[in-house]
Amino acid sequence: MKEALRIIETVRKQNRKFLLEHEAKRLCELFNIPVAKSVLVKTVKEAVKAANEIGYPVV
Repeated sequence: MKEALRIIETVRKQNRKFLLEHEAKRLCELFNIPVAKSVLVKTVKEAVKAANEIGYPVV
């Protein structure tokens, strides 16, 4: 719960009325709401490795 409150407090301090994608996903995870797995990659090799780890299909 502390992490969730910290995320919300950060948003409020920045005077935002929205969550960034990583903040929204983290909040969902903290409250056991399923989210799609994601990995940021920079090369084709990294993409193939990530796809093999996450499972197919991927986009």
